[in-house]
Amino acid sequence: MRISKLTRLLLAAALLLTAGPALSQAIPMDLELGYRFVNVAGNEDMYRSQINEREGFLLRSFTLSAGNGADSKLFDKLRIDVSDIGAGPAGAAKLEIGKSGIYSFRFSYARWQMFSALPAFANPLLNQGIVPGQHTWETLRNVYDAELQILPGGVFTPIFGYTYNLYSGPSYSTVYVGGDEFRLNQSFKTYDEEPRLGFALNTGPVAVNFMQGWRVSHGTETSLLTPGAGAGNNTNTVLGQPISAISYSRTSVTDVNVPVTTASAVVQLGCFGKILGTYVRANGASDTQGTEAGDGNWVDFAAARFFGGLNSTVNSNADAKNWRGSARAEATVLPNLELAGGWVERSRDQTGSELLSTILYNTKNYAGTATPNITEILNINNGLTRTDQVLDIGAIYRKAGPFGLRFTYSHTKQDVTLSEDVAEIIVPGGQSGEYERAINTYDAGVTFSLGGVVLDGEWRNDDADQAILRSDYTSRTTWRARLTLNRWKFFRISGTGQWVSQSNTQTGIDSTGTFRQYGGDIDIMPISALTLRFSGNAFTSNTTFPILTPQNLEVVPSIMIEDGYSLEGGLSLNLKLFTLQASGGEFKNKGSVNFKIDRFRGGVEVPIIKAFSFVAEWAYDKYTETVFMYGDYSASRVGLYAHWKAF
Repeated sequence: MRISKLTRLLLAAALLLTAGPALSQAIPMDLELGYRFVNVAGNEDMYRSQINEREGFLLRSFTLSAGNGADSKLFDKLRIDVSDIGAGPAGAAKLEIGKSGIYSFRFSYARWQMFSALPAFANPLLNQGIVPGQHTWETLRNVYDAELQILPGGVFTPIFGYTYNLYSGPSYSTVYVGGDEFRLNQSFKTYDEEPRLGFALNTGPVAVNFMQGWRVSHGTETSLLTPGAGAGNNTNTVLGQPISAISYSRTSVTDVNVPVTTASAVVQLGCFGKILGTYVRANGASDTQGTEAGDGNWVDFAAARFFGGLNSTVNSNADAKNWRGSARAEATVLPNLELAGGWVERSRDQTGSELLSTILYNTKNYAGTATPNITEILNINNGLTRTDQVLDIGAIYRKAGPFGLRFTYSHTKQDVTLSEDVAEIIVPGGQSGEYERAINTYDAGVTFSLGGVVLDGEWRNDDADQAILRSDYTSRTTWRARLTLNRWKFFRISGTGQWVSQSNTQTGIDSTGTFRQYGGDIDIMPISALTLRFSGNAFTSNTTFPILTPQNLEVVPSIMIEDGYSLEGGLSLNLKLFTLQASGGEFKNKGSVNFKIDRFRGGVEVPIIKAFSFVAEWAYDKYTETVFMYGDYSASRVGLYAHWKAF
């Protein structure tokens, strides 16, 4: 990845500011720049899906900072940060500049390159030799954000902001049409922008923040039949006829408009407590127009026809009204006793409609006799209204000898109304209707601290009267514990544990899930220049959930089991001649997805002169799968960097 124009401009501005006459002294600067070498053996797609560090020049870090001592008529605060620009999967740059009491300006830029081509995971056609999976993508996201505050820290501060987000890239997908599934080449580009304005009001005991934004998004997507994929995934014939595609294309254009309002207020009640309130509202509307066309030899079972082509148009729209309001009070009633209580209400109202018109041409019945073209029209209207109300109250007693105690109770009430179009109902009975759900939550904790020994324990129980969605729980219990022993200067040890179990006992669901995690860390510092670190974690997870098989609508259990561990160790050595860091570890999962990761890191920094040093780093990753070995790889990276500090 080349260094962007924006980053070059920030670096140029930093150098000008460093050497410019506007400042009485040079601005402190820290720069690390170099080259990374990469060698991958095995499945490079899996390496890119997990790590994606590439060979090339890399600006690892750049920092330029001047505090309130900067002598300039334009600013008294300046900071520029740049990280991982170049041959990295993600990079960022940030500029902060301002003058106390006059203005404050912040600008940030972030860039992500994302890749996914997992050969085995979630690939139903793996046994047919489809490697990698047919759903892969390589995308690029650029996000720009700016905010200006006038008279920051004053009684009234106007705020102006703007965000621009660009997301694009190629991908592969599939489409099911005419009795078979075909692979598609896709390209998409989406941008959204949000100008916003607001203010901050601070009168001492009362602080108010308000922001109004207008988010607008526009996206286009084009899909074409992948060359050579016309035979589809099913090699069998249907009623003696081979199913194939000659051409296929699909396009869609989506526009979204979402005004967003946010507000918050804090009222201080002297030394006794405070009252807090928040409000967020987002009313969005989206429209999508699309077309679909293709030629081939296909079948439509609903129409009992073979057909040679199709032409479809789709028009859909959706409206979403969401808001969230909360109020909370916190009070100190005794020197060590605090009480708190609050109310939260969330509402989501979604409606949508779609009109799909399809013409099937060159049709013939199963006997091979030509028939007139067929027009299929599908008109769908759906709606969802959901309201959540949460009331909680709690107490914290901060000191009872070596003990601290806390307790919270909350009651959640959910109301859901679902209106479902008949055309959307596949399983008899439908799902439309009105539903209510109540959840009682009890949360308690205790802290013990004495003589360098700190013990934290927490218990939480969620109890629901029923489930609305099949994935909802009716009962869930969580235990957490953490022990830290820090009695000696050269030795520190800590351990954690978490136990979670949940279930849904409603007839026809009967799902269960358990999760267990244990871990510990040890830090040893035999001398001031040397630190040794060791850690280990083990976890198990077991969930059982009933699902419907699509081919015959039978109920079968879906079982997901995970059983893994991680072991890590490392050292840090700081001497005048050099600084050394090294670490290694192993992560293994023996559950439903069997794999193992071995990871080693090493780095050394050698000072050459007072302001300049040489940095060398080495990283090695090895990934292996137990059942499917398509994704196995080993990757090593070597980085050579120059580190310059100017003060």
